[in-house]
Amino acid sequence: RRSNGETARSVKVKGKEDGFDRYTSLPIVEVRILIQNTATADGVAVVPEQTLSIDTSTRRRGDEMIEVLSDDRFRKSIANLDGSPFVNNCTSDSIGGEMFRLPLFDSVVLIAYVHAKGCSNIDKFLSKANFTKVLLNINGKTMPLVIPFDKVQTESKKATESIST
Repeated sequence: RRSNGETARSVKVKGKEDGFDRYTSLPIVEVRILIQNTATADGVAVVPEQTLSIDTSTRRRGDEMIEVLSDDRFRKSIANLDGSPFVNNCTSDSIGGEMFRLPLFDSVVLIAYVHAKGCSNIDKFLSKANFTKVLLNINGKTMPLVIPFDKVQTESKKATESIST
């Protein structure tokens, strides 16, 4: 989180008319997701390679914010809880499609950068974001893990600000 809450970052994108790379200012938010393997039968949870998206749907319109894929500086990464880089433990034959394997009782932080359309600051992003999904493969079955964004904290902050003014 930047000190002033701004989300504008310079991002490399492909030009529409000529196909050359250009840099443009886009609202980018870093999303950190804590993933823990608390109990599976064989002890390993597999997280397949995937593009992260955040649902921002309303009652009238479906919409989502997508992970930035065009700029290598905003590449998705995995870290240990202490911030050190996660040592990927995928075997050479399993790399085609697996992001990482998480042994029983281990935890990692998945760090992704999302194009936050229409969100000039963090508070606006938090008010729009509903949930995100991370796919997990447990015992050979792939299922979504739905992660909601905390709307209660945002609403209580707004109420506190309106009382103090």
